[in-house]
Amino acid sequence: MLTENNSWPAYRVGTYAACQGAGRTATFILVQLVRKVYSDSCYCWLKSLVQYAYGELKHELLLLPKQGLETPKFPLILSGNDLGEIDQHAAHNIKDYRKQLAAAYNSLCFSLETLKVDVTRSHAFYFQRWFLSLRAKLLGAVVDILDILKNIIDD
Repeated sequence: MLTENNSWPAYRVGTYAACQGAGRTATFILVQLVRKVYSDSCYCWLKSLVQYAYGELKHELLLLPKQGLETPKFPLILSGNDLGEIDQHAAHNIKDYRKQLAAAYNSLCFSLETLKVDVTRSHAFYFQRWFLSLRAKLLGAVVDILDILKNIIDD
């Protein structure tokens, strides 16, 4: 599909993969397409999609089990007074999750910046920039919450 002159099917598969959270597949396909495009606007769009898919890949890695069939856990043990205690394994997970989510956040910000470069026309990529901005704000808030939890654990 990627070796054909008609790249439209590959683009459709790549964007579908990105929408479904298959970051690795989307990144692989879209990187190949970035090399084939000639238009500056299409280049910015595809490059932005690659950065978005890479961020999704980082997020996807948090959901995959590290080994075996066990799913990742984020243990928070509530005490009688509902203040909660976080065990040592969870403390390590928080730091790891924060690192991965921060990388996904940075990738989304790069994707947004890539689209902002190509705003020579009015409202170019308006919806896409809006979507990436909302997603980045949400992910940034989650990273901030994990920073607060990390600070509480370190104290």
